[in-house]
Amino acid sequence: MPKKSSKKTSKVCWWVWCGKRVKYYREILKITNYRWCDTYFPFTEPSFELECFFNTKYVEMLGCGIVHDQVLKNANRDPSKVCGWAFGVGIDRWAMKLFDIPDIKIFWSTDARFLRQFNKDRVTKFIEYGSHPSCYKDITFWIENPGAFCETEFFELAQSVSGDLIESISCIDTYEDKKKQKWSKCFRISYSNRDRTLTNEEINKEYENLRKCLPISLNVNLR
Repeated sequence: MPKKSSKKTSKVCWWVWCGKRVKYYREILKITNYRWCDTYFPFTEPSFELECFFNTKYVEMLGCGIVHDQVLKNANRDPSKVCGWAFGVGIDRWAMKLFDIPDIKIFWSTDARFLRQFNKDRVTKFIEYGSHPSCYKDITFWIENPGAFCETEFFELAQSVSGDLIESISCIDTYEDKKKQKWSKCFRISYSNRDRTLTNEEINKEYENLRKCLPISLNVNLR
């Protein structure tokens, strides 16, 4: 954190830092297709994510932002004189790119077919082994204020309920009821396990647990 710096100067320095990070990733990991995206983090404003194109889709590689003024005040710092920078790099996501690993959940596997592919001081491309079919469930709910709803919080809630059984989550439909001033979101959740086929009973249980948590945790109304 700089001791003496105007807010404007700090923001300029921030973008210089971002440019250097991108240069590093392009030279070291050979990444050429990337984008900066506005996002929300509770302690930074503005907040951004760096996403890189990998295996047919963009993948978040790091989150960053300028530390919120209130955070500085809580630390007895004057926001008009100092500015904090925050960033976090997901080393597992860089490993995905380096070793060509398609799914981040594979890192949590203790399967010997995964572990024995890697050796110290040698970079080898990951070789896929047998997996089991996935099954999806759709969940739809009303939200009163779309500006107050954060998809990331929904993703984190789903992960906290079902852990690595969740393969992917995507928003497949958004609807606005102009008369009632309400908005509806529909998300598709894919469940899978790399070691065995999940039963309908298991998937239904995970799905129902999420439906129970959702209204309480995110203040939405299920449809």
